[in-house]
Amino acid sequence: MTTFVGILWIALRVLTFVGLAYRVRVEEQALSAELGEAYAEYARTHRRLVPYLY
Repeated sequence: MTTFVGILWIALRVLTFVGLAYRVRVEEQALSAELGEAYAEYARTHRRLVPYLY
């Protein structure tokens, strides 16, 4: 039973990350379409979720 719970926990984390990564991509496309070059400049100098990583 413990192994099953561990697998579910890992699967939940993976699915959460995949969903979040997808949402970030959709949001960035919308911001880029709406704000154009101003957002492109901002995106070049700022990370998306985790400072210094992503």
